[in-house]
Amino acid sequence: MRHEKNNGSSEDQIVQNRFTAYLKVSINHHRNRYIQRLRQQQQQELSLEDPDALPAEPVTLPGAQLHAVFSHLNGQARIIVLEHILADKPLIQLARELEMPYPTVKAIYRRAREKLRKELQDEFH
Repeated sequence: MRHEKNNGSSEDQIVQNRFTAYLKVSINHHRNRYIQRLRQQQQQELSLEDPDALPAEPVTLPGAQLHAVFSHLNGQARIIVLEHILADKPLIQLARELEMPYPTVKAIYRRAREKLRKELQDEFH
C-alpha cells in the first residue's frame, strides 16, 4: 500500500482534516483554560480563617472530559495522536522516531482517531 499525502481532495481526507483541526483547537483551548485557571488559583489568597472565602464547590479542571477521553487510549496511540496533531509531525517521521513500521503507526493513528471521534460524540450527545 502506497502512502498518499493528504491534500484534502477526497471526502475522507476532508473529514480527517476537519477532525484534526477540531482536536487541535479543542486541546489548545482546554490547555489555555487550564493554565488560566491555575494562574487564577495562584493569585487568589484564601484565608483559612474565613470559611466564606473558600469555594463552595470543588473546582473541576477544564478539559477533564477531554482528558478522560484521551486516557482511554494506550500510551503509543496517545503519543502518536498528540505528536501528529499538536506538533504537526508527519506520521512517517513518528514511525522513524518510534522505530515502528509506517503502516503500523498509520493504523494506530486511524484507530485512535476513530475511537476519539466515537468517545467525543458519546460525550457531547
